[in-house]
Amino acid sequence: MGKEEYEVVSIAFGKQTERVFMYGETVRHLLSALRDAVHSPVAPMTWQPPSDPALRRPRREPSEAVKKHMREEKARLEDEEAFRAQISDETINDWMEKNAISYEWEDQFDFDEPTVLISSEREKQQSSKDFWDGLRKKYPDLIAIDEASRVGFNRARTQAVVLVGYTTGPIGGEGEYVLLEKQNDHWSIVHRMRAWLS
Repeated sequence: MGKEEYEVVSIAFGKQTERVFMYGETVRHLLSALRDAVHSPVAPMTWQPPSDPALRRPRREPSEAVKKHMREEKARLEDEEAFRAQISDETINDWMEKNAISYEWEDQFDFDEPTVLISSEREKQQSSKDFWDGLRKKYPDLIAIDEASRVGFNRARTQAVVLVGYTTGPIGGEGEYVLLEKQNDHWSIVHRMRAWLS
């Protein structure tokens, strides 16, 4: 893996203000998931009131927290739609080819704080409570373990996609595809699309 891949992954994770814990191998989720997510139609969110009037509740004004959540969810869905419209098949194909097998990461990320790479042998035990208890005993500041796939590029190397995420224990975590563009020799995030949620 070249320097540019480490640069893209670092940008996709964003500003890290504390020590970073990361799985030592690139993550390999279902390879078809990216292509399927991009090319499958998105079902619109619809809601139908119950047909039985006795089951209908009086309408209440949503709380500010609910309104905020609805605005954030709408913005997230719009960002995902833009992601689908903008990503090229070249970028998807390169991502799928590179992520057919796992690769070992090196500590070459551009984070302000050091990176602790969790070895691949220990990584295989991630679903066990003992694994997490042992890690938290060894690293009291561990909150979550980050993970990243390899980066897919288009041929011109002006577009990139990477799957990044984190786990907080045997269950709990989130992953997203991050789409980046290169302009004036600098990579920046343009869109995100949720990949998984636990």
